[in-house]
Amino acid sequence: MTSTSSFTEKSGGSKAPFLPLFRFTLRQNWTMLLLFAIILFFVLPVPVMMVCSDQHGYLNPDVNDPDSIVRSLNFASTFVEWGEIMRYLLVPGMSVLAVIMSCVMFKYLKNKVSVDYFHSLPVTRGRLYINQLIVGYILLLVPFLVMLLATVLVMAFNGVFGIDADITSQIFGKLGYMLQDTILYMTLFYGLGTLIGMVSGLTAVHLTLACAAVFILPLIYAVSFWFLDIFNENMWLGWYLYRNVMTFLSPAMRFVMQEGAALSVPECFLYILTSAGLFVGGYFLYTHRKSERAGMSVVYTPLGGVIRYLLIFPGTLCGGLLFYLIMDDFFWTIFGMACGCLLTSMITNTILHKTAKAMFKGWKGLCIYAGVIAVFMAAMMTNLFGVNDYVPSPGMTSKVEVVFEDNTTLFTFDGQEEIQALYEICTADDPVLADDYVYRYTYYNSIDVSVVFYPKVGLPIAKSVTIRDPGALKEQFDVLYSSDSFKEQYMEMLDAFGDIYSEKKFMLSIDMLKLGVDKDGVVFGSSSSLDDCTPDEHNEGLLNAIKADMADMDSNYFSRQTIGFVRLDYTEQINPILDSYYTYVPIFSHMKNTSDYMMEHGFITTPLEHYIDLFASCVTKVTVSKASTEAEGLAAQKTFTSQKDLGAIVSSIACFSDGYSFDCNLTLSENEYLVEVEYSYVNNYSQYAASTSKNPSDFMTHRSNCTVFLLGQIPQCVLDAFE
Repeated sequence: MTSTSSFTEKSGGSKAPFLPLFRFTLRQNWTMLLLFAIILFFVLPVPVMMVCSDQHGYLNPDVNDPDSIVRSLNFASTFVEWGEIMRYLLVPGMSVLAVIMSCVMFKYLKNKVSVDYFHSLPVTRGRLYINQLIVGYILLLVPFLVMLLATVLVMAFNGVFGIDADITSQIFGKLGYMLQDTILYMTLFYGLGTLIGMVSGLTAVHLTLACAAVFILPLIYAVSFWFLDIFNENMWLGWYLYRNVMTFLSPAMRFVMQEGAALSVPECFLYILTSAGLFVGGYFLYTHRKSERAGMSVVYTPLGGVIRYLLIFPGTLCGGLLFYLIMDDFFWTIFGMACGCLLTSMITNTILHKTAKAMFKGWKGLCIYAGVIAVFMAAMMTNLFGVNDYVPSPGMTSKVEVVFEDNTTLFTFDGQEEIQALYEICTADDPVLADDYVYRYTYYNSIDVSVVFYPKVGLPIAKSVTIRDPGALKEQFDVLYSSDSFKEQYMEMLDAFGDIYSEKKFMLSIDMLKLGVDKDGVVFGSSSSLDDCTPDEHNEGLLNAIKADMADMDSNYFSRQTIGFVRLDYTEQINPILDSYYTYVPIFSHMKNTSDYMMEHGFITTPLEHYIDLFASCVTKVTVSKASTEAEGLAAQKTFTSQKDLGAIVSSIACFSDGYSFDCNLTLSENEYLVEVEYSYVNNYSQYAASTSKNPSDFMTHRSNCTVFLLGQIPQCVLDAFE
């Protein structure tokens, strides 16, 4: 039906006031309000009503029945988890709806007839922009708030909040975080969608560019460093792709990589300011947008070229990376880059120009781009400027951060001696070995060191190196291990466990030689039986014993035989870069306090100081292989069987165990020899104990274990044999 009065007549003059325009826009889009309300109705109140209806008996506990009270508490606590789950669902869901709403509210800009009509109204563009913005935001916010309130009323009506005050406060805390994060993310994505809507002239392009804008910066950043990692073997890629770095590049990456963690107060202010900036930017673009360009893919022509190459660049690198991962060859890498470049260019041109006939448009610029990429590739392949292996000199470095292996805390050093030592470690040459020896050599005799150098001027440089001959760098490692800073930070790592030990049950796990019997019937090894101490008491007591033994830590502390380890599991990350929640503390035979505590509380059946001799009595044969740089990999192998030689060798190896290598990551060892130890002992103690004969030979298990010699402790019998 044709309207009998125009909008101008309804608004009462040539200059329309705000409220009539607002009411007019709201009436136009009320169906969106209804649609969002229906969606949120089935997301928020309905599941809660279903759960409360199904478990109504748990909401009315019998105060005289302890089991009934426990069931009610457990049931009420599920709503705490529900609040967290809802935040995981609502934040991305409402963010997507916010982008869709920006398309709906400014859909008239995509059609020439509609844009001419709206811009012919007696309303300034600024007022029209603000009106559309506010109406869209209300259509998003009101259904969410109403359905959230309805959900709270459902829980209150069913008595969820009357079960336990502490659980109730937790539920409201989760609901508060849900409300905060949902509104902030929704506002941010609404602003992003609005800004992009001012640039695009087609709804499909609007949505495509909004999706690209969310992920383009993290994508470019990630594939760039992945690509650089091809040319730089020592790049610590994990540090560059550390989630706290990635989260700054996109709110979506922040939500995903922080596992939905609630926004902090500074992040809230940052999101508010960013949203305001997006709305202001959208206002500026809207007021300068030409109406006749409605229907174009990108209404600001220069931006079309920028968008095109922003998509072509990651497409080029992704194509090269894909073929490199498949073929591991630079020729195929270049082929993949060319394919990725052409394919992305053709798809982008087709979208921007709305026809496949334009897929090869802009080929001259593409040739120039290809030339720049070719020069870059040549520079990287030849290490033209030394960037592939650049490490800032100690004099130009303010501090370094270090991770020894994967399961230690992040150590920080700012002393010149420590910085110099780490510089020499990262720039040391690897030993030359035959290919068939490299794997075993690296596995048993290497230390992984990841270092971040912070120059006094410039960006941090992250390197990760595998030291295949740590013994050659003993002087440098001694500087680190003997420093007060290392000792303080190592003890702080243990203290961090001690501070939170009561939050988990029995986080300590001990792995050593399992309880067994040697050939003479002597029982030794670790026992699974514990005394009457609670797990928490074991956590604290054993940790204090270990710390007491580590009080005299010096450069030689880790240069001992490892006979086991204690694993400490943390409730928080001790190394956020590597997402590490645990560490291994080595057990040495000289640790008297630890030995006494473990003996007293039934962890072990034999003092630690006797372990080496007992293990030596079980050894039947040792095969020592000497490394070589020749093609055969091993110059020679020698076998030892005499008890005297076996005792000398066992007392010099880095570690021993029952089928598992308990070598300490910080122990320095020799690089020339591999040692294979064969031994026999009663592995199944319960079977032996239940037997009537008590003859160890009837239950013997034969095993072998590979290890290396401690640095500077090659037995004389071995040296003589290879001479």
